[in-house]
Amino acid sequence: MPPFKGTLKEEEIWSVVNYLRVLVNPSLVPPAKDVILEIIANDEQKTITALVSTSDSLKQPLSEIDVHFYIKRDFGVMRFGETSNYTGTDGKVTVMFPENIIGNVQGIITIVGKVENNFFYNDISASIDRAWGVNLKTEDDKFNQRSLWGARSKSPIWLLLLANGILFAVWAVIVYIIFNLRRIKKTGKVYLIDVNKNKE
Repeated sequence: MPPFKGTLKEEEIWSVVNYLRVLVNPSLVPPAKDVILEIIANDEQKTITALVSTSDSLKQPLSEIDVHFYIKRDFGVMRFGETSNYTGTDGKVTVMFPENIIGNVQGIITIVGKVENNFFYNDISASIDRAWGVNLKTEDDKFNQRSLWGARSKSPIWLLLLANGILFAVWAVIVYIIFNLRRIKKTGKVYLIDVNKNKE
């Protein structure tokens, strides 16, 4: 959000943004600029610091930039920190990492910082890996047991017997029908021979 966040209510801020995006001639609005986002981790205090600076050679820190912090999960990201995390005059904002977050087997978690949905600056993200999570524990004994949701090699024996029994019964019926059709055909030939002999 722009630096006037302290003087306007949230609803008024969004009204200004809506006005700038919809009613103002796009040619009059300055194009969004690129920024540099750096993520720094403090292992002792388990804090994440984001540093936002200009993308030019001066790399001046940018204040009042809202940075969103996420933890990468299997099917998306989980946000943490405050609703709004604005950078200070030094271009930095620091948030505490939440406790008891499950990581991978080694407890490693990917932390992502993003500058997004900003009117003046383009979206950018940066990530860092830290072993701050709780180790993911799997119960191998239960995992290797036979179950309905397991792989074919771990499916229940009764299910294997049932499925294979049904297949065997279907093929047995097909073989029985073919066998009887051949018997009928042979019986018909013998009958024709007997009829011809009787006519003679």
